[in-house]
Amino acid sequence: MIIIGVCGRSGSGKTTVGSIIKEKFSSYVDCDVISREVTSKGSECLTQLVAEFGDDILFEDGSLNRGKLGSIAFGNDDKLKLLNSITHKYIIEKINLIIDEFDLLGEKVVFLDAPTLFESGLDKRCDYILSVFADEEKLIQRIKLRDGKTEEEAKKRLLSQHDNEFLKSRSDFVIINNGSLEDLVNSTKIFIKKVEAIL
Repeated sequence: MIIIGVCGRSGSGKTTVGSIIKEKFSSYVDCDVISREVTSKGSECLTQLVAEFGDDILFEDGSLNRGKLGSIAFGNDDKLKLLNSITHKYIIEKINLIIDEFDLLGEKVVFLDAPTLFESGLDKRCDYILSVFADEEKLIQRIKLRDGKTEEEAKKRLLSQHDNEFLKSRSDFVIINNGSLEDLVNSTKIFIKKVEAIL
């Protein structure tokens, strides 16, 4: 079984690429979904986050306000490192269990869609890495449109992530998403054919 890491900066179109891959392969692990699970209301991970970041990161019902936590951590290296040091161990533990399950099922490939693939060390588990790219200006515009962020907030988020050159230098496959949705779909289908060729 091979493991392929899927990464890309905010606004790159990684989610769209993931949805196309999932149409072909069921063994797709969305680490953002896992992150939500491990930080669910009443979880051990959320208790640790509150201890470090305060009750302000909670909604009134006791669930995590991800937007509030993000506004505290993004753009502050120390707080981002603290956030990652708390959440990554829980996320990785769950991912390892899922990978083991896919292995037992006889899957030939597992995709790990992880926004913090390198920060968490999950890249070391991967045989190949796919990165989805777009020009900086396009990333900023997409974040503003998608998340209702200001230009400054969008830039702040991107600064907290590895840049395109970092990702490109560590990737075996690259999808460039500066064009239309149709272009992105076609590029992803070409990538899928390349994966099928190595299985």
